Amino acid sequence: MATNIIAHMKSSPSTQLSNWRLLGTIPRRLTLMARIMFSSAGTLNRIDAFVDSRRPFSTTDPTDPTVMGKRISERVTNSLTKARQTTEQAVVSVGNHISSLFDLANENNVAATGSLCRVIGGGASINCSIDTDDSIAELLENQRRSIDLFVQKTQQFCMHHERMAADSLASFEEMKKSIAKIEKIAKNSHVLAINAQIESARLGDKGQAMSVVGSQMGTFSDEIQTVNENIKQSVCVVDKAMQQFREGASDMKNELDSFSSQVMNEVGKVETRSREISDSLARTLDEITSSNEKLMTHSQIALSELQFQDPLSQDLMRTAYDIQKLQSLIETGLCDDTDLADIDPAVGHDGTLERESGEVELF
Repeated sequence: MATNIIAHMKSSPSTQLSNWRLLGTIPRRLTLMARIMFSSAGTLNRIDAFVDSRRPFSTTDPTDPTVMGKRISERVTNSLTKARQTTEQAVVSVGNHISSLFDLANENNVAATGSLCRVIGGGASINCSIDTDDSIAELLENQRRSIDLFVQKTQQFCMHHERMAADSLASFEEMKKSIAKIEKIAKNSHVLAINAQIESARLGDKGQAMSVVGSQMGTFSDEIQTVNENIKQSVCVVDKAMQQFREGASDMKNELDSFSSQVMNEVGKVETRSREISDSLARTLDEITSSNEKLMTHSQIALSELQFQDPLSQDLMRTAYDIQKLQSLIETGLCDDTDLADIDPAVGHDGTLERESGEVELF
């Protein structure tokens, strides 16, 4: 429809008026002014008397009835022609404005639908023909999935390190047991060294070898004790660090669980609010669309109301023609043409007033 309106508005005024057509079924012709003015028998008798009494020759005397009648006829004809042209131009101008309102309402519907699609995406009551991957609903859903994935990955990372810490602590416990055994062996070796030295002293020269063994055993015991003490201290430090690491991983996991719940709760609130906004915008779009459709309907009705120009233009054209013909009849006294003015196809459409709104066709 909008394309037809634009094509129609580019044509000439007369063509536009002839193209404004309604498909209604209430045609009605307006009675010609000239026929009303000169149809009675008394009027015709007065015209005949005037023709009989006219002068047989033409003058330029302004008081001459023939000259005055011609001047009046020309002025009335010119006035009727000017009135017809003025009304044609006015109707075309109003039609152009109404067509612009029609196009504007249609464009507003398209723009409002596109804007709503970009904001909230498509829905059951919204037909979106554009890509809505960047709508608020899609962005919120993508954000929720990203946060959920991040929390899952972080939780897996914390659980992995928590297991590593637990395994390390278990190994440290085994190392502590081994250190305790080594410490026990060192103590036994130290006791053995003392016993060897006692036995060496008791045997005298024969116990010299035993003395050497006892001395070496004492040295070995002392070295084992020193090394074992260093290992024990190192293990204690690492064990303490692993304990702290395990506690930190556990705390981080708990914080992530709390953070995840909080974020999901906030995202849920945002999604709820987004749906409320979407519903509100959808209702607003329906109201805008309904208003624009009413505007389009009333624009068509207004265009149909402009159809008065068709019979009006025809009557003005025929009246001017009949006045000229009447003037010729008065001047010559001859009636060589008995046909009255018919519909002029160059003016309007068919000379009928049709008002079936909603069925107007502009082409």
